Parts: sequence; C-alpha cells; structure tokens
Amino acid sequence: MDLRFSHVDVLVEDLEAACAYYADVFKASISNTIVWNGLW
Repeated sequence: MDLRFSHVDVLVEDLEAACAYYADVFKASISNTIVWNGLW
C-alpha cells in the first residue's frame, strides 16, 4: 500500500529534533516551517 500525505500538524518542544526524527523514520522531506501564533 502506498500511503501519501501532504502535511502533519505536530506540537513539539524541539522542532529541529522532531523534523530530523520524522525525516529519518519516514524518509520524509521537510518543507518550509510555518509557525502560527494564533490568539487563544
């Protein structure tokens, strides 16, 4: 089965470490990072 997804929303403490982990485990290519600062 060939699974594809366009993005994953993940909340993490260390963004660079999380990206490196997903790139390694899933052989993912990491796109530009967009940080959204919403009003809560």
